[in-house]
Amino acid sequence: QIGASYSDDGSAWTTYYNLNASGEIWGCDPEDVNYGGCGVGRYPSALGTGDYPFAVWNEYTASVGSEYFGGRPYYTWDEFGWDGGSFATPTDVDVTYTQTKDLWVSSPGHSVDSEGINHFNVAYSDWTRTGVYVFHSEYYEDGYVLFGSEIPVIRELQHLASDVSGEGSYTSQANLACNKTGTCYVGVTAYFAGAADCPATSEISNNHTFIFKGSFDHGATWEGSGGGQENYYFIGNEVVDHMFETGVFPTTWTDPDNCPDSEDYVFDELFMTYDFDLKVDSDGNPHIVVGVLPANCDEELQEGYVFPSVDYASGWYHFTIDKDYLANPGEPQTATGWNYSFVASELDSWGWTDAAGSSFWQITMPSLSISSENDDVMYVVSSSVTEGPETDPDNDPCTADSVYPEWSQDIYVSKSIDGGATWGCNINASNTPYDDPTGLSLVSPEEISAHAASSADDDGVWLNYQMPDYEYGSTTGDAGDADMKQSVYVARAEIADPNADDDCGDQGGDDCAAAGDVNSDGTINILDIVAIVNNILGSGELAQPCAGDFNVDGTINILDIVAIV
Repeated sequence: QIGASYSDDGSAWTTYYNLNASGEIWGCDPEDVNYGGCGVGRYPSALGTGDYPFAVWNEYTASVGSEYFGGRPYYTWDEFGWDGGSFATPTDVDVTYTQTKDLWVSSPGHSVDSEGINHFNVAYSDWTRTGVYVFHSEYYEDGYVLFGSEIPVIRELQHLASDVSGEGSYTSQANLACNKTGTCYVGVTAYFAGAADCPATSEISNNHTFIFKGSFDHGATWEGSGGGQENYYFIGNEVVDHMFETGVFPTTWTDPDNCPDSEDYVFDELFMTYDFDLKVDSDGNPHIVVGVLPANCDEELQEGYVFPSVDYASGWYHFTIDKDYLANPGEPQTATGWNYSFVASELDSWGWTDAAGSSFWQITMPSLSISSENDDVMYVVSSSVTEGPETDPDNDPCTADSVYPEWSQDIYVSKSIDGGATWGCNINASNTPYDDPTGLSLVSPEEISAHAASSADDDGVWLNYQMPDYEYGSTTGDAGDADMKQSVYVARAEIADPNADDDCGDQGGDDCAAAGDVNSDGTINILDIVAIVNNILGSGELAQPCAGDFNVDGTINILDIVAIV
């Protein structure tokens, strides 16, 4: 069932059930015990105008043994407006749907033109035809939307890399976003064709990066850097090279514990994760928040590897560019190029897996919200791991026997007040540790799948999240958190000026001078470099050791000096 809830104050809620009850199902046999019944709604999204709320989803329509999953997209709306209590019969998003299509994971957007006409767009990923399709509204009246034929926007099979081993796709699900005046973007994280090879053979990019197209007419037409169907906007190699060259990411890693089974790593790529968020500011500029982690290509084995949990630099990053320079970006970190900033480390999250064996770097996601009052105010929300104190029975960091009795997934929020150029502390907004010395209780207060509201205000951000009921157990037979029965909550996080003397712990703050300012004199200059050299040589101590680890790789060495220079 697809459900929805409404509130006009964030505290009292009205819940609506089974919005997809009237959906037309192809090839569904309710007598087949292996199928699970009809009307299997999945991947819902919420959307709203000033007059009506909408729900958008897709249904699993194929018969058992079918060649296709048969994902079919639907939407519905409350015919009597917000909290009207009467949702319309589900309506096809794709008016030319056939079961050969396989459309999944809706991402909708809404805008209004200068004449007051409402425009709707929904992006779907086709899991059989391997591509991204957008449906654009051709007609709208009183909640009813008539969408036109599908627009192929991203063609994975023709232009992006696929996993030839048959294990899956390197391309994420699509994300679509529009601002109020009709600038829209739809994108994925993916490899261009040849970029996943080891060594890479793509002439465009050798990194798993953000690839997208834009629309500047409310979603009616879509274009990339050359204006044609085969051209895309993307975050290029020059941005990744800049992140390496400036010490944002280290190019090597050595185990600081010198464990006997450890090996040194060399990084030559950065990998943007499959889960990300995309928003558009009032000027039409894209803003992407995505996980970034180091990777390399072992040319001898002709295999590529990612390293999600070896360096503090792995985590959420914000990327943006002035839309006027999308087709031909200038140098990174300039007014005409891509600008990036570090939001928060996910090192403590990405070293873990859930009970189903899924790595947290593949199942945690950031969510971005921009203030409706001021484009410069932004929030990033995520469900991330709080490890808590470590108990190591043998005090040996090289044995995997440590336990974390307060381990918990919590809601973290970061705030920027300068358009994403810098970010305040990543604040644990929920802070609900698991506290069971016996380790026997199933009541662990995990807050998973946090999503920020589509817009925020200058003081704070609304968000929702889920809490798995481990005592009830799995509803699917699988052990992952998302397979448990869930309770869904709405909350609000309010953060004051993020630059006001916050103590960010591992991120610095009151306990540490600014990165690089090892003598705490308020400037970064040759005196700091001399002090670090003396420290490396063993002839001097640093007044601020945490400031000496400029690239936050856990050690102070020549790489920190190079980055400071």
